[in-house]
Amino acid sequence: MSQVSISYSLHLSSKKHAISSAQTLGRVSKHNLRDYEKLKEGYDRDQISILIGSGSILEDVKSVYHEEFDKVLEEYNENQKPYRQIEDYFQHVSDSRSDVAAEMIIQVGAHKFWKEHEVDQVKMDEVMKAQIKLLQEQMPGFKIASAVVHYDESSPHMHIVGVPVAEGYTHGLQKQVAKTKVFTRDSLKNLQEIMHDAIQKQLDELYPEIEAEIKRSEKGLNHDMDKKQYIEYSNAKAAVEAEMDKAEAQKAENDRLEALGKEKREYINSLDEQSRIKNKNLGHLKKQEAEIKERVEKLEEKENNLEEDIETGLEPLRDKVYEGLAESYENVDRYAFEGIEIAFGLPEGKIVETMKKSIEDTMSLCRSHKRLGIDLDFNDELARITRQNFSKLNKQKTRTREQGLFQRDEMEL
Repeated sequence: MSQVSISYSLHLSSKKHAISSAQTLGRVSKHNLRDYEKLKEGYDRDQISILIGSGSILEDVKSVYHEEFDKVLEEYNENQKPYRQIEDYFQHVSDSRSDVAAEMIIQVGAHKFWKEHEVDQVKMDEVMKAQIKLLQEQMPGFKIASAVVHYDESSPHMHIVGVPVAEGYTHGLQKQVAKTKVFTRDSLKNLQEIMHDAIQKQLDELYPEIEAEIKRSEKGLNHDMDKKQYIEYSNAKAAVEAEMDKAEAQKAENDRLEALGKEKREYINSLDEQSRIKNKNLGHLKKQEAEIKERVEKLEEKENNLEEDIETGLEPLRDKVYEGLAESYENVDRYAFEGIEIAFGLPEGKIVETMKKSIEDTMSLCRSHKRLGIDLDFNDELARITRQNFSKLNKQKTRTREQGLFQRDEMEL
């Protein structure tokens, strides 16, 4: 795995972008905590981590003031005339237009790096916490009131707001806010070296899969840099990287389109060849279609002829049986049929009706077998089906009689 170079920067706000009043601190609080009624484009409250502090950096700084200066302020006021006493040291510093607090910004990695590597917010929070701990060890005079990590901009970075405190003053309070005494050129340079080595170790432990190497800070960019300059520098760098990414993406898209065009041309050529083959086969298919159509017509004609043959062959048999049935009904005393119907408890004419049904069933059976190429003996099948139908008639009569007896018994009960 090749080693990846990652930028690292630590900046201290100054000059016209320094935190010189309570109003300025309020604006810093809104920006760092994304505390706007309507969020600016690209900002997201869910994409920040508050590592130190509350929902108001102004109140967090005031708490540091109370903790650091209330006792020395009380001692100072005891030795002063009423008109020289200081009621609120925070307000006193704010009114004097001195820096009431200082802000440091720590950034790890630039836009291009984090575009290629997904930010693990949990891991990066641990990296930033370690940076805070080291900063407190190296700069004990910088009393941190707030630390907020932003993940909603081009790269993860942390805003640290605190109060620089120095002691040993002979005029005024014994302990005072003193940015220039806490942050000197030498102390910042030394801090840069220590923080750089520490961030390298932290990333090696938390991101072993990346094999990242932290780049050394660019000379002149990490001393007491103006916050606006830092933001402009970061934005410009991110813009250049974004344009480079865009150019690379465009080149990749052009390569993709060229490859796609080549693939399309090859596909069109293959379609032309397939079309030629299909046109060649189309004549054969049409010829086969005509032959199949002719064969179907012949089969349909044979089927019609077969239906006619079946009807022609069975019709005389049916007529003959009907004539025989009528003749039997006339020759045999019709009262014998009626007597049988009465004896079996059948409705009048049921015997003749059953015989007719047997004939129709026999003709239907012979017709269906004829289509399958099987010839049945009409008389044999008629005799068999007649027996079946009279057996069913007998069973029906038995059930009817049993039902009548059951109903009669119920009426007697």
